[in-house]
Amino acid sequence: MSYSPGGAFAAGWSVVRGRYRVMLEASVLYAIAQVVIVILQQLSGTADDVFSLEQLLVQAATTLGVSIPAAGGFAWMGVAAQRPGPVAISNFFAGYRRWRTLIGVWFLEAGAAVAILGPALLLSAVLVTNWSLAGGFDSIRGGALGLGAFIAIWAAASMGAAWVSIRLVFAQIVCLDPDAGNLDALTCLSRSWSRTRGHAFSLYLTLLGVALAILLSTLLLGLGLLLLGLPLAAGVIGAAYEQLVAQPRARGASGLPDPGPFNPSAPPDLSI
Repeated sequence: MSYSPGGAFAAGWSVVRGRYRVMLEASVLYAIAQVVIVILQQLSGTADDVFSLEQLLVQAATTLGVSIPAAGGFAWMGVAAQRPGPVAISNFFAGYRRWRTLIGVWFLEAGAAVAILGPALLLSAVLVTNWSLAGGFDSIRGGALGLGAFIAIWAAASMGAAWVSIRLVFAQIVCLDPDAGNLDALTCLSRSWSRTRGHAFSLYLTLLGVALAILLSTLLLGLGLLLLGLPLAAGVIGAAYEQLVAQPRARGASGLPDPGPFNPSAPPDLSI
């Protein structure tokens, strides 16, 4: 199966050009969701009281009730636009149709990141404490060694967390894809993991390109983000999903590579 960031961007741009109105509508809805989140968080307390119980509850409510479903629905719009037939704006609200499973996927993704970064935090804290008690920071050489070890630990952990996140990047879209079936959260992660095997670096380049496109479009007085950056981001991610993850029957005659059959009842594939 071949995949290239350039092919994903070309397919994504083609979708933006061909279905710009519905992609723009989805971008507007996503922007409205972000504004709602900011307003609710601002109304819940002052900036110097960010760790109050009320603030934490509002943060959890907006994340689970607005942020995650909106992000999932927006990404799914990019996939739906790749497929033949009309694209209804109601696809944006697909995150609420499968809300419980979507939240389960999000918690599993967050747990994977914590499982990598948590030990790194503990190890670096132990290292710094012991090194300090032993007088390791009393000299320039000792301080440099301690700082170097600290940086090495966090660099390795950050790269590991980024790699896992890339391998699981399509799990939430799998959850919302009707052609994938009503899969449980772990199976959604397993499918993303198996379909992205061997494509982590290419996906990294794709996501880096999306991030740069969003950054450059933001510089255009913010309007570029809404009018171009967000629609292109959804289109590119949708194209990458179609090429790597989607069921063969969802492609029709699109000519995209066939990733092979997927058996939802099979045990989760967690191999690297």
